[in-house]
Amino acid sequence: MNLSVLGCLVALVSLFSHEASAQNIALDSREYKIGLAVDHLPGEAAAVYEVIRSRLDPIKKIEPLRKKQAQVQFLDTDSCALTKNAMLLRARTKSNKAPRLTLKIRNPDILAVDTMPVALASGKTVGIEDDYSIGQDGKPASNFSRSLSFDGALPRRLADLSSHIVNLASLGPGVSQLALRGGPRVAETVFVSKPVSITDQLATEVEISLWYEQEGGAILAADVSFTVQAPFGYPQLQEADKLLLNFAQALGDFRGATGEKALAVIPKMCR
Repeated sequence: MNLSVLGCLVALVSLFSHEASAQNIALDSREYKIGLAVDHLPGEAAAVYEVIRSRLDPIKKIEPLRKKQAQVQFLDTDSCALTKNAMLLRARTKSNKAPRLTLKIRNPDILAVDTMPVALASGKTVGIEDDYSIGQDGKPASNFSRSLSFDGALPRRLADLSSHIVNLASLGPGVSQLALRGGPRVAETVFVSKPVSITDQLATEVEISLWYEQEGGAILAADVSFTVQAPFGYPQLQEADKLLLNFAQALGDFRGATGEKALAVIPKMCR
């Protein structure tokens, strides 16, 4: 057989195998996100909430339910080892509580997320989420993630995570011994709505999340989001997609270029 033809056949088999494997991976949830253009927003959190709510209300009535607040910081090595491996390390601290650390594996390739050997030392299985947002072309796109979360002190090196996270050596030789650097400390405010109806069988809370620089109080990143839990039904997903697109259109000039807030606050050398 001609080698070029054989090569094509091998590539096709690999592609079909990849697609078949991906179809067998179950998702736990889908988070629908729309990034906000921070340069167009008012400075004060309550004012941002009201102006965004006024844009969304004609689509779905957004009624306040509760407000959540925390301190957030992202960490990486000087060589950006986590970013280069499509991972994020976040520390979220709520009042009078120990930091909640989350190592997030994130990749548009669901197989890359599913096969990443880094895992919780407890052996607890962590599901995959579809981070579903509006891309720069105006169309929805998926970015899959798995979040490994635990309570603990702020780590100085990746190796400090080893009592909670296994297989960090898979990130590269010596990576686990590298020091971690922190990005800006962020004051997080999240406005959570009462459940809004997507279909007769499905309702979800809408969140307006705002991240502020602690020193000076400048707004760094913001988004609107809602989450749909598995099991998924096609009619429900159709309506959720429609709601995301309608929200994006209603936001107009308040809509940002990306739904990923972390891009604005990971350590500067890794952006």
